[in-house]
Amino acid sequence: MKKRLLIFLIFICVLSAAFISCNNNNEDEVVYEKIKPKRIIKNNILIVLGKDYYERKDILKYLESEYDLGNPDSHVQVLPYSDMVKRSRLPRLRMINEKIEEQKTTILISMGIPEGGGRYLIQAAENNPNLAIISLLPMDEILPLEAASDIVVDFQIPKQLLSEEKDFIISDDELMLLLIAAIFAGEDINAHNKDIKIFPIEEFRQAFFTAQTILGKELFTDHYTIKPYTDSDTGLQSHRYLLIYKDLDESQETDISDDEANSDESETDSDGIINPDKLEGGA
Repeated sequence: MKKRLLIFLIFICVLSAAFISCNNNNEDEVVYEKIKPKRIIKNNILIVLGKDYYERKDILKYLESEYDLGNPDSHVQVLPYSDMVKRSRLPRLRMINEKIEEQKTTILISMGIPEGGGRYLIQAAENNPNLAIISLLPMDEILPLEAASDIVVDFQIPKQLLSEEKDFIISDDELMLLLIAAIFAGEDINAHNKDIKIFPIEEFRQAFFTAQTILGKELFTDHYTIKPYTDSDTGLQSHRYLLIYKDLDESQETDISDDEANSDESETDSDGIINPDKLEGGA
């Protein structure tokens, strides 16, 4: 009798341990999903990396791990500067349009596109009316890029660094953040057939907030504020050209104070980034 009771107790203990282990695994899966969500990419995306960025491999690590970058069947493909100068000393920018046709690209993202690239982006936009184009950290003239792009984004160099002739450093994590934000913004633009109901600045702020959350805010120790570029001569704000300010100082706050009236019309979170839950659409 005692032997049967002992066997029964052992059996109960084993069942309890298995049940607890199963629950813990399920809880871990739920927590992971909440911390690190993943968006399914529905577009064919071409990323053009200019001379200053194609060798910075870490900026692509999220795309490699989550979207199988490097696989010929991946929705995300990269055209690096090294490929454009294989056959000539000057970059063969027409390769951009060749790749668009080859991949059936629906979102084109450039980072540091070489001088003269704006002309080819205009051609790409004319040939592909449904192509979403986002230009990051432009090296070319702004006007052609604005004419071709849905959104143009750059960092604003603080006046203090300009006066002291110090380098303005953008980390690999920040470049990765820009790429992911551009992908999310492009996806949302195409989801609305390029007929979005919010301004490009709100579209990018929303995507930036989402990308920062997915990558993990602990990677980014700076405070970011996104504002439209304002022409110093006319005082007019650009509709598509956006500037990202890192850790605003007093001189920068003075420079962009005229933008506050427009910014206050939208609800923002404490980090100066639009919360996607408060906007139409969703990154």
